[in-house]
Amino acid sequence: MLRVTGRQSLSLRSPVVTLGTFDGVHIGHQKVLSDLVAWARTARRDSVVLTFDQPPRVVVSGQAVPIITPVEKKLSLLEASGVDAAVVLHFDQELAQMGAEEFVRSYVVDWLRASGVIVGYYCQFGRGRSGDVRLLASIAKEYGFEFRTSEPVKVGGYPVSSTTVRGAVLAGDLKLARKLLGRHYSLIGTVIHGDGRGHALGFPTANLQPLHTLRPPAGVYAGRAAVRGRCYPALVSIGIRPTFHPSASEAVTEVYLEGFHDLIYGELLEAEFFRLIRKQRTFSSRDALVRQMERDREELLRELEPGVEQ
Repeated sequence: MLRVTGRQSLSLRSPVVTLGTFDGVHIGHQKVLSDLVAWARTARRDSVVLTFDQPPRVVVSGQAVPIITPVEKKLSLLEASGVDAAVVLHFDQELAQMGAEEFVRSYVVDWLRASGVIVGYYCQFGRGRSGDVRLLASIAKEYGFEFRTSEPVKVGGYPVSSTTVRGAVLAGDLKLARKLLGRHYSLIGTVIHGDGRGHALGFPTANLQPLHTLRPPAGVYAGRAAVRGRCYPALVSIGIRPTFHPSASEAVTEVYLEGFHDLIYGELLEAEFFRLIRKQRTFSSRDALVRQMERDREELLRELEPGVEQ
C-alpha cells in the first residue's frame, strides 16, 4: 500500500476515493473500505483513502478526543483492508476553515483526480460539517466523478461509529468494543522504565507510555501482547497502584507478558484487552498482593485454554 503524508504529486489510475478520519477502523469503516476496494478492482482503478492525522473536533472545538488508533496502527489496518493508497493530511485550522465543496474540489478532484467517490451514509466533512452524501451526490456530475454510498452497519439497532467505540471502551464493555471493532481493543505504546517493583515481586512488567489516550477503566485485564513480531499471553494492569503509591493520581499501564523476560525499553508494544479479571484494589501487604497476582496469572492461563472464548 502506498502511504502518503501531506500533499504531493501522485501517479494513480483513475482513483476511487473515500474520505474520513477512520479512527478505529471499526466494522462500519470496514464496510466502506470493502466496497471501495471491490469497486476499484472491478473497474481496474486504484483505491484511495483520504484521511486525517487527528479527529477534526480536536482542532475545531479544542476538545480532547480519546484516540482509538494512532496513525501507524490505522495505516496498518487500512493496508490490511486491501486499499492501494492511504493519504494522511494534517488537520489544522486551514483545513478546519475550508468549506465542504472547496475541499472536494481542491483535494479530491484537482489533486487526486478521482473518478469515483464512496463514503458511509453518515459521513460529514468540511466547515460546519456541511459536507454529506447529499452534497456529494449534487456535485458529482459537475466535477466529473461517480458517487456511491455504503450502507451503514448497525449493532444493537444503532449505526457503528467511532463515538460508540470510545463509549464502550471507556465503560469497560470490551465485548461490545470487540463487536464494533471486529477485533479486540488494544493499547499501543512505548516501553519505559518504571520503579522495578514488578520484578522484585516476581512478576516483571513492561511499563507502557501509550501513544493514544483511550483506556478502559482501572483494573487488571486478561489479554495478549505483541512485541518484536510475536504475541504472548498478558496481564494488563491500569491504575494508580494504591498499595505502594496511595497518594498517586495519575494512572499507569503495566503489562506482564507470560514467558517473556527480555529487556524491551524504548520498543513498541501492543496490548490487547480480552476481559476484566478484577478491579483495582489496595492490599494489606506485599505478600497479599503477590498471592493475588498469582491468582490473576492462573485466570489468564485459563482464559487461553481451548474452548474458552476470547
